[in-house]
Amino acid sequence: MQLDREPTTALIEKAHQQVHRATFLVENIRNLEKVDALDPVLNSIDAIPIIRKRIERISQMMEKFIHRKVTIHEQLHKKRIFVRGDKMLGEVFENILNNTIVHNRNESVEIIVRSRDSRLNGRPAVIFEILDNGIGVPDQLKHEIFSRALSKGKPLAGTGIGLLLATKIIELYGGNITVDNRIKGEPSKGTKFSITLHAFGE
Repeated sequence: MQLDREPTTALIEKAHQQVHRATFLVENIRNLEKVDALDPVLNSIDAIPIIRKRIERISQMMEKFIHRKVTIHEQLHKKRIFVRGDKMLGEVFENILNNTIVHNRNESVEIIVRSRDSRLNGRPAVIFEILDNGIGVPDQLKHEIFSRALSKGKPLAGTGIGLLLATKIIELYGGNITVDNRIKGEPSKGTKFSITLHAFGE
């Protein structure tokens, strides 16, 4: 008897997706507990190796999903980017990357991670942008994404917990995180997450 490989493959991929989401959920709950109890000691850290490590981890996870191709393009403007933060910074990038993939319905997922110099409260800063080719976020819902994550008394699950974790970490750093259209005026053409952090000397 010859088995139909297509349904079997689809079941295996679905199982991988469930394991992937469960893994993120457990890790995020643990990290939320750490952040809530954290009295962070912020130092000058090079964001580049942290970002690359998380890109590599996400890419390796996505290799198991044969029906989806995930490509992450790195367009960082310097070889070394020093910002004010700590080891939890990696959780921010990993959760936003995961969010862009989970909510992207395309078989071919394209993500760009880029950076540029900026100012924050009159001080030197760096903006990291994560852009995707997904379904985007309607304009009327953009302001709710992070406020909903920070609302007390409302249950969160899945990527909601990930965004809550990312938001709390960035606020501890004195930075900010926003979401906008990838293409101005076209909310259905993808999303752009922007993370602004204080620049720091080496």
